[in-house]
Amino acid sequence: MDNEDVEVLRLLLTGAKVTEIGEQINLSQPAITARINKLRNYFDDPLLVRDGKEMVLTEKAISLSNAITRLSESIASLYPMEHFDAKNTPSIINLYISDGHYYFCFEEYIDAIYAVNDQHEVRITVFPIEQGIEGRYDFQNADIIIGTIYPIKGYIQEVIAWDQYQLVHQFDALKSSKKVTMQQYLKLPHVVFAKDDENNPFLGNLSKPDPRNIKLRTNSIDIAYQNILKGKCVATLSGSFAKEHDLGCLALPFVTPDIPIALSYPNFLQIDAKNRWLRNLCAKVIRTKARAFNLKLGA
Repeated sequence: MDNEDVEVLRLLLTGAKVTEIGEQINLSQPAITARINKLRNYFDDPLLVRDGKEMVLTEKAISLSNAITRLSESIASLYPMEHFDAKNTPSIINLYISDGHYYFCFEEYIDAIYAVNDQHEVRITVFPIEQGIEGRYDFQNADIIIGTIYPIKGYIQEVIAWDQYQLVHQFDALKSSKKVTMQQYLKLPHVVFAKDDENNPFLGNLSKPDPRNIKLRTNSIDIAYQNILKGKCVATLSGSFAKEHDLGCLALPFVTPDIPIALSYPNFLQIDAKNRWLRNLCAKVIRTKARAFNLKLGA
């Protein structure tokens, strides 16, 4: 099969008629018929059979639907789209979001996409918030990746806003405090996301080995949140996370770099019309939420 065979089969599986398929991919009806015959020989199945006055798909054809759709999407992703009408073109949208960012404005992304066209299909993949994710998570099908702190090879990163690290807690003893000393900070029971000292971004300030009173290590923001909420642990997290969950937060007793709230997209989709529409929409959502949290906007 070649690319046009895949597209003919995809359209056939969606119920398009031979004449409609020809119009969509600019081939004559005899050429489409020839390709359908080629596909029948390839799969050793008629694919389309008459049922009374209607032509219906065979069981074999129906079973191919998901695989052909994925294959068609993979082929299409190799070619930048010059024009895209988001209001009138239902599309599959693949968003990859770190679980640390998932809480920031996940629902707003979905609402914004469906406000344009509620026939879009949004596919969400959530990955853990941790360093060194490159090579460990498959971003091959991502239209946009949101919530990574560091650039990913082969992707363009755009910083939309900046957040700050805070000591996030639910301790009554700290709620009346305006600041925490380094000694207090070190003694508090911590949940951390670095699996070992080599991946800990704060040890330049704290020294090695990690001097904090570490009670829990995890790469799941859900696990961390439950332990913070119950007052079992504190965590060094973004200030926006504390605001989103109505948790207490205090400035850290040492200086840390700002946290980029960024979106990344594949280099080859930089001029793709669909991707450009999607990243502009997501950037608008991030800016709106950042303003609500009084965060610094990116350039």
